Order: sequence, then C-alpha cells, then structure tokens
Amino acid sequence: MTLKSIKEIELQDSQILNITYNNTGKFQEWEDLPDYCSVLVESKPSNSSSILTEIWLPQDWNGIFVATGNGGLAGSIWHWSLAKYVKRGYAVCNTDMGTQDGKKRGINNPEIWKDFGWRSTYLMTVVSKQIITAYYGRKPTYSYFVGESTGGQQALTMAQRFPKEYDGIVSGVPAYNRVRLHTAFV
Repeated sequence: MTLKSIKEIELQDSQILNITYNNTGKFQEWEDLPDYCSVLVESKPSNSSSILTEIWLPQDWNGIFVATGNGGLAGSIWHWSLAKYVKRGYAVCNTDMGTQDGKKRGINNPEIWKDFGWRSTYLMTVVSKQIITAYYGRKPTYSYFVGESTGGQQALTMAQRFPKEYDGIVSGVPAYNRVRLHTAFV
C-alpha cells in the first residue's frame, strides 16, 4: 500500500485534490472506524463540470469494492455510507454527482445534467478502481454498486450503460420518473 503509487497514476478527466490517512477511529460523528486512507478526486469531463468523488481505502481490505449511491439532487459526499462500508473492510466510494452548487448550477446547463444523469457515476467507478488498484497493487476481487432513490437511479444507469463495471448491483426504490422532481427543482 503506497500513497506514492496513487499520486503517479493518470486519471480519466480527473485529478486528486487530497489524500489523508485516518487512524483516529473517528470521522465526524462515526466511531469505531478502522485505519483508512481517504482520497478526494475532482473530475472535469466538461468545462462546466466539477464532480467530487471520495474513496476510502481500509488498511485491512477484504478485496471487495463497493460504490454507493447518493440521494435527491445529491450535492455532497455521503460520508455515512463510506463509514458503513469501510467498517466492514470494503474499499468504498461516493460522488456528489457534480451538483454541489445546487439546482442553480444545473439550470440551462446540459453538461451538468449529463454529470448528474450518468457521467459522475461512471467516472466515480473508473477512477475509484484505478486508485484501488494503485493503492493495493491488485484489482478488486468483486465490485458492487448499492443505492436507493437517486442512488437507485445511479445503479440502473450503470446496469444499462456500463454493465461490465460491477459484479452485482442493488437498486432500491430507484428515482426513475424525473419529470416531477426536476420541475420542482426548477
């Protein structure tokens, strides 16, 4: 496991913003966490894109990668899902889906809708796998996606557009009828 190997990889449309090592057993309100490395990445597939992804890499990795979905309009990293899975030994990630500036950023901006619709989840997947492989020196044995609501939409999108990226996908109550939701956002 080396941080140097992470810093040297070329990421698709992305750059590493921060790498930290947490050995305190805590993060915000979550306790009993194992020692882990946190990697924050920004992806910019278009000039108006700014997609954040955070990956947590436990010291005692079980060889499995779990990507987690977001909810609503997204806009922030869901640290509770990272804490939940890193406690179990999984390398885990989450993305803000490129909507950290809220609904104002997406109005009249089709690139942001692409980020929210599929690009953020795809780039989160690709970049996370690259970082996991560089950090541990091997690819994940299995890769899974778990999400509900908007995360369920993310899961269905990955299953339809990029079915080979995950060995298993859980899509709970997917938000698939976006007309009413997006009208409310506008």
